[in-house]
Amino acid sequence: MLAPGQHERLRHLLTAKARQRHSTTGPAHPHQKPDKRPRAIDQRHIRNTCFESLTRQNVGMKTSTAPQARRQSPKPNGFTLIELMMGILGAVAYPSYMDQVRKSRRSDAVAALSAIQQAQERWRANNATYAATIAALGITSLTPGSYYTLSINTTPAPTGASYVATATAASGKSQASDKGCTTLSVGMGNKLVGTTWSTDSGKINYYPETCWSK
Repeated sequence: MLAPGQHERLRHLLTAKARQRHSTTGPAHPHQKPDKRPRAIDQRHIRNTCFESLTRQNVGMKTSTAPQARRQSPKPNGFTLIELMMGILGAVAYPSYMDQVRKSRRSDAVAALSAIQQAQERWRANNATYAATIAALGITSLTPGSYYTLSINTTPAPTGASYVATATAASGKSQASDKGCTTLSVGMGNKLVGTTWSTDSGKINYYPETCWSK
């Protein structure tokens, strides 16, 4: 489709080509009178020439206006509804998710305290009392998952019939935020009354009981 103004240029170009065609057609002999009859105009040649000329002009016009076509509208500011909903769901679900993670990590303390129980029985079989330190049992003071530190309580001190082993959530770890379960203990021949350990001969007690449940 021709742009505005190109119709007029095409008409002038066709007229000029027709005149040029007539002016170049003269007599074949010097004494021969020029043929004044109208000649047939090569319309096909003129159309091709005009089309090439107009095509070059249109290409130039499109090239000059290309930067305007590439101009993009600015992106809107703020959050979309979906982004807002995702943020709300994340804020609600994340605390619950972390509670489940901490609960699953308690197994790190349970497994370590179970290993201490077995090691203490082996120790007691060859000694008059239970071991007073973790090192004596050949166990490191940090649980395999590094979420708890292990110790043998000095109050009450180990005897030939009792001891208390404790796993305490490591400082700086997420288990330190495990409310009510930052410390897990197993008492052999001891029970916890309030905050004080007392003798409970021949029995093994686990504290807090809810933290040991699976």
